[in-house]
Amino acid sequence: MALLGNGQSLFIECMTRKILTPDWLTRTNQKLINEGVPADRRFRKARALWWAELLPDRWAYGESGAEYERLQIEQERSFAEIESFFVTQGQKRRARGMIGGPIYRGAFYYFGNFWPFFVPLVMGQRGVRFLECLDAPPEFLSMLRRDEFGLNEFSRFGEDCIDYGYAIDEVISKGLSPTANRFFVSADAHLTATSQMLFMEPHDTKPLLDAAMSIEIFCKAFMAVKENKTENELREKYRHNVKKLIRACLDAGLSDLSEVITIVDNLPGVEGRYTTTESVLGELWLAYRAALLVGVTILRELAGRDCRKQIAAPN
Repeated sequence: MALLGNGQSLFIECMTRKILTPDWLTRTNQKLINEGVPADRRFRKARALWWAELLPDRWAYGESGAEYERLQIEQERSFAEIESFFVTQGQKRRARGMIGGPIYRGAFYYFGNFWPFFVPLVMGQRGVRFLECLDAPPEFLSMLRRDEFGLNEFSRFGEDCIDYGYAIDEVISKGLSPTANRFFVSADAHLTATSQMLFMEPHDTKPLLDAAMSIEIFCKAFMAVKENKTENELREKYRHNVKKLIRACLDAGLSDLSEVITIVDNLPGVEGRYTTTESVLGELWLAYRAALLVGVTILRELAGRDCRKQIAAPN
């Protein structure tokens, strides 16, 4: 990678000159439609994709404060353009009666397979029939109904998916610090990638890597809110030490995260995030489940949303 005279990389310099174009917006919108991303979530997904293009590997970025500030300015400018574009698209969809659909798609592991779980916009009231939202053959649903342990786990999973689907948008729209918002957008993108890859072949460690990143970034987002620190300050304090971040969240009162401590120990460290090997489905499920639990626990705390005592058991 060529270096400029002041020691900064040509690669980073080129990234700061990258311009958001109408063609990129149109292509990205179509890509998200093809991937099945719900209409009301495409704006946030597009922001995450654009930020990834501005800085492909945020965690490997150097210590140049001036360059980082330039990227932040470009981010805010381009985010405003992205918002304007997707608001316009939303108005067009409403005029055609196309608003609706699931706000979150989870991946439930049962009997050796991952099954899609859809959270539609109508969920959130009492008496929700969880099993009607699980895309699995009737024989598997019948088996799950008779499996007390599996049904209990599915109930907890469904509640977490519901709260996550609603709370992520609520928290991002709260007007938190730019640092916290960037972290939440990025963490959500990694969690979404994790769940999507669980349905793909081959089953390698890529979902583990994204799950680990999602946990790390969700925790940093929460600490950015609680400690009112900048991204550089959080990087200096926590680096990529996910276990230290979990401990900090536990100390801040998020007792539900005690469940993920042992799982976090087995997730790839930062040194292994760019290599992949084969992985078993049970291992992938534990990693995804831990990332979802970390995300929803933090979002519940910040949004004040918790459906666990309000929604009837699955039936």
